[in-house]
Amino acid sequence: MEEIRRTKIKEAMKETLNVYEKLDLNMTEIEIVSRSQNVAAKVAIAKKQLETEAEERLEKQQTPMKTKIIKWMPAICSTLAIILSIISLVLRLYQ
Repeated sequence: MEEIRRTKIKEAMKETLNVYEKLDLNMTEIEIVSRSQNVAAKVAIAKKQLETEAEERLEKQQTPMKTKIIKWMPAICSTLAIILSIISLVLRLYQ
C-alpha cells in the first residue's frame, strides 16, 4: 500500500476550499462537486489498478518458454525420481 502523505492531503484540501470560495458555490453545489470528485477519485484508482494488473500479466506472458521450463524442471525431475524409485521397489519385490 502506498504511503499516506498528510501534507499533500492538507494541501489538496486547501486548494479545493479555495476553488469553492473562488467559484462562490453554495452548500448543494459543494456537495455535488465533492461527490463527483469522490467518483472521479475511485475511477482514477481503478484505472491505476487495471494498468498495474495489465503490466503484470503482460510481463508473465512475455516470459520465455525456456524460463518456464527451467522453473518446473526440479519438480519434474523429483517426480520422475520418485516414480523410478517406486518401480525399482516393485521390481525388487517380485524377484
